[in-house]
Amino acid sequence: MALNKLLDPVRNHFTNDDRAMELLESVRQFKKEAAPIISEFRRLDLPSINKNIPSNCHLVFAPLPSEAPTLQSAMDVIAQLRACPEGHTSVLFLSDWSARVRNACQGDDKVIQSYYDVFLCCLKALDPKGMEAVVVVKQSEAILADPSNYWISVINIGRHFMLDDVMGTNMTDSDSVGKVIVSMHLEMT
Repeated sequence: MALNKLLDPVRNHFTNDDRAMELLESVRQFKKEAAPIISEFRRLDLPSINKNIPSNCHLVFAPLPSEAPTLQSAMDVIAQLRACPEGHTSVLFLSDWSARVRNACQGDDKVIQSYYDVFLCCLKALDPKGMEAVVVVKQSEAILADPSNYWISVINIGRHFMLDDVMGTNMTDSDSVGKVIVSMHLEMT
């Protein structure tokens, strides 16, 4: 009853004012003629960006940079790369953009890049033959190669998942914003 009392002036406006009635009819007509909804899922498509990446690749994520890298993290990545099924291409994904957003190494681009340079040198020293066949992709370059589809896919992930699904219930401060964005990115890839 109280809601009807609030809406009555609006209803009267669109019922009694000729210009408002025309606008309302135009809106209704526009809604009928609106473009069809496209159900195609848009996302960052690495094979279309880099011809060395087939659609059935074996994707391995390098660890986020830290001030204290370990030999174990390099060995873990090598083990994951070696697990690539025969006939598939191994792709090592360097999450440099996510590292910056997550404030890894204080979010310093040069330090993050240096970490990945050293990490790749370690991988090549530990498994030179195996690394010859690995395609290395930097997240920032992939995003810049197709930013529209990347951001549309981030938005779609945001629409699909509740914040608690992405973050859990322990979001307490502004540092968590980067974690949300990175988590959405990881859902997408």
